[in-house]
Amino acid sequence: MSSLNITRTYTASGAIAAGRAVSLSGANTVVQGNSGAQIPAGIALAAAADGESVDVCISGECLASAGDTLTPGTHDFLVADANGLLDPASSDGERYLARFLGERAAADGDTAVPVCVEFGFFYVAP
Repeated sequence: MSSLNITRTYTASGAIAAGRAVSLSGANTVVQGNSGAQIPAGIALAAAADGESVDVCISGECLASAGDTLTPGTHDFLVADANGLLDPASSDGERYLARFLGERAAADGDTAVPVCVEFGFFYVAP
């Protein structure tokens, strides 16, 4: 995978695994996962312990971890679960943080899932 991305360094609030989605948790700090109310920050590019610096892909291509089966052409927009795994967006108004770039399906637990970090709100056409 190419490294066409923009990164930003944050301080980890709690342990963060590589490839997991992170959310803003304070001034220049991120926490692994998303409670639904938190603002997504991007995908952690490396693991970090509490208080350590962590580089986060905030835009562009990187590898992430799947929390559900992802199918090309069907699951384009991805949201983070509470553990930082990426799941398909499915409800109006969900805040997605990435698009699935895989050419073949990814299974729950896959840790090298190609994504493009971009932010938006998912909309289901009537």
